[in-house]
Amino acid sequence: MLETFDDMTAGDPPRAGRAIVMFVLGALLILTGIGLLFGQCIYTETRYTSIVRRMTNAISPSDLQAWAVKVIATNKPGEFNPQPLDTDTLPDSWRKTLISAWRKPPRFVVYDPQSDNPGCIRITWGGGGIGYTGFEVGPTNFQSMIGNEIAHGVYWFRTR
Repeated sequence: MLETFDDMTAGDPPRAGRAIVMFVLGALLILTGIGLLFGQCIYTETRYTSIVRRMTNAISPSDLQAWAVKVIATNKPGEFNPQPLDTDTLPDSWRKTLISAWRKPPRFVVYDPQSDNPGCIRITWGGGGIGYTGFEVGPTNFQSMIGNEIAHGVYWFRTR
């Protein structure tokens, strides 16, 4: 004979109560995880915005562009495009500002000039599930496909 729900729970109220408690605890755990995820996203977004603001206040776009054009011109085309760039090429006055902008130092990558692209340097912070923010800098005729223009040839971007 089939038992109904009332028959199964009528004699054991603590068992039904435990199921409800476990359901509520599971729901709270899931909601806490979602809240933490959104909190991390908001924190990261504000942190990335402060990186862009701090960099544009500390380093003028024209100085950044002059440095990038010089590095691109003196960089030997490598086997790989893009190539990682050592932080030794940074002017001393910028090094501390750039490296301390985020928990980890930025990555610098040189994109060699191509027939349809004058080349650029990409400076990025972030990674993984939180995305990236940074700058793409090249000569005045450089146009970024992902960035927002600060000056001709100087762009900032944010990816998710």
